[in-house]
Amino acid sequence: MRWKISIEGSDEITRGHRFEFEIERSLDDLAAGSLGLSIDEGKAIMASLQRHIVEQQCALYVLFRRHCQGCGGTRPIKDYSTRTIQTVYGAVTVESPRLYPCRRCMPGVDFTITPVSELCPDRATADPHCACRTSCCHAALAR
Repeated sequence: MRWKISIEGSDEITRGHRFEFEIERSLDDLAAGSLGLSIDEGKAIMASLQRHIVEQQCALYVLFRRHCQGCGGTRPIKDYSTRTIQTVYGAVTVESPRLYPCRRCMPGVDFTITPVSELCPDRATADPHCACRTSCCHAALAR
């Protein structure tokens, strides 16, 4: 028996995203009492889904921050690094570019911003039981 799970998402800037995974069970597994998913299998599915969603959200936010609100131009990328974000389903490592200010609106200015750091400054997703961190993460998204 094979289960194929497909999840589709869309956003305001890019085209849709699709994430698929499969679960396979044999009749021998079923006869041996392996009914449904184990806790480890459920955690692995959720960790994989979490990784995919966090990567897509970070990439979307970087695209949003590259767009200059002043002139509509694109901010240049200085360089790339990675950033590891702790989530309830494990660590997720994402690409994290540093952006220069818009060259048309701020010529000669040389500081950089890191959108992924703005999005998640404490390198962890919000704990739903902590109202303080939740409001901080929502404030970062509003920027």
